[in-house]
Amino acid sequence: EPPPAAGLPGLLVELGTAELHAGDPASVTTLERAGRGVTDPVLRAHCALGLATAYHVGGFYELSVPVLEEALAELGPEHGDLTLVVEAALVAAEISVPGRFENARARLAAHGELAGATPGERLLLIHQASVANATLAPIARAGELARRAIGDGATPEQLASPFAWSLARIHLACSGEYDAAADLCAQGLELAAREGSVPIYAAASVTRGWAHLWAGRLDDSGTDFAEALRHAELVPGGQLVRLMAAAGLAEALLAQGRLADAVAAVEQIPEEVAVDRNHATGIHLLRARGQVRAATGDHEGALSSLRLCAQRLAELDMDSPTWCGWRAVAVESLWALGRVEEARELAATELAVAEQKAGASMLGQALRVAGEVAATDGIALLERSVDVLTGSQARLQEARSRVALGAALRRTGQRVQGREQLRIGRELAHRLGARLLTERRSEEHTSELQSPMYLVC
Repeated sequence: EPPPAAGLPGLLVELGTAELHAGDPASVTTLERAGRGVTDPVLRAHCALGLATAYHVGGFYELSVPVLEEALAELGPEHGDLTLVVEAALVAAEISVPGRFENARARLAAHGELAGATPGERLLLIHQASVANATLAPIARAGELARRAIGDGATPEQLASPFAWSLARIHLACSGEYDAAADLCAQGLELAAREGSVPIYAAASVTRGWAHLWAGRLDDSGTDFAEALRHAELVPGGQLVRLMAAAGLAEALLAQGRLADAVAAVEQIPEEVAVDRNHATGIHLLRARGQVRAATGDHEGALSSLRLCAQRLAELDMDSPTWCGWRAVAVESLWALGRVEEARELAATELAVAEQKAGASMLGQALRVAGEVAATDGIALLERSVDVLTGSQARLQEARSRVALGAALRRTGQRVQGREQLRIGRELAHRLGARLLTERRSEEHTSELQSPMYLVC
C-alpha cells in the first residue's frame, strides 16, 4: 500500500539519503522527486543538502546552487544552525562555479571571525580556509582557520562528508603543518576502521599521502596514495579521490626516480576525465601530467597541460602556489626549450606570489627556481632558499635547494663550499628516498641553454 501523499516527500528524503550513503546513483532521482513535493522548510533543507552532496559527487556544482538558494531562502532565525549548514553547502558549490565564487566569498566575509562552536560554523570555517589557501592571503591564515574547524578532530559533520573532512586537513598541511595533518589522518584511518567507513578511509589515505609527500616521506606517501586508489571505486564521488591520488602518486614516483611508473600513474586516468571541468581535483592531475611530461623530455606537452591547469585556476580565481603550484614546472620546460626570458619572467611572478603566501615550502621552491634561472645574483637567491627551508618540515624541498646551491657554487669555482652543500643535500635526499636527487651529478658545467635544473623531482 503506498504511503499517504503527505508523508511521501519525507520517505523519499530518507530513501534518497540512504541511497546516497550507499553510493547508489539512484539517490539523485529520488531526492529530485522528493524536492518537487516538499513544503516543510526543514525537510526541504535536508533534501537540498542531500541532493547537493549527490551533485557535488559528480562535480555538478552549478546544479546545486538554485536548489540550495531556494532552501536557504525558506529558513529563518528559528531554524538555528541548520541555516548555516545550508549556507555552507551553498558556499561549497559557488566556490567551484565560474562567475559565482565572488558570491561565496562575500557570504564568508559577512560571517567574520567564527568560533567554530557549531557544525555550521565549522563547515563555514573550512570554506574560509579554502579561500585563504586559494588566494594571496598568507597561508598561515588558512592553517589557523583549518585548526579552528578541526577542533578535536571528531566533529560529526566532518565525518559525514569525506570532502569537508579532507579539505580541513589539506589546508592544515598546505600551511606547512605536515606532521600534524598526518597525525590527524591517522586518527581518521582508525575511526574509519572502527566505523567501517570506506569514504573516510579513502579521504584520510589521500590526504595523508599529500602530507607525507610534502614532508618528503616518499615511501609512506606512495603507500597511502595506492590505498586511496584501491578504494576509490568504492566511494561515492571516487573519481575526485582517484584524480588526487594519481597526481600525488606520480609526483612521489618521480622523486624516487621511477619515471616509467610515474607515467603509468598519470596515464591510468583518461584524458577526457583529466580535462573535465566537472572534476575539481583534475587541476592537480594536469599539474602532475605536466611534471611527468617534462621529466620525459616532452616540454611542449608539459606546457600544454600546465596552461590548461592555469586556465582552470584562473577561471575560479584560485591561482595560488599553495593550492596548486604549476609555475615551477613550467619554468623548467620553458628553460629547456630555450625560452630563457619567458622562464625568468614566470619565475619572478612565482616568487612575488610566494612572498605573499609566506609559506616555507613554496617560498623556498620559488627562490630556488628564480635562483637557477637568474642572470645575476642566482647564488644569493639559492642561499636564501636554503635559509627559508632549514628548520621547516619541507625536508625534500630543503634537499633540492641544497643540491641546487651546491651545484651553483661549484660552477662559479667555489668548490669547497659547493661540495659541502651537495653532501648535506644528497644525504638528506637519501634518507627521504629521493633517489633521483641523490643521483644528480655534481659536475654540471652547462651552457645557459642547457638547464642545470631539476626543479620538481
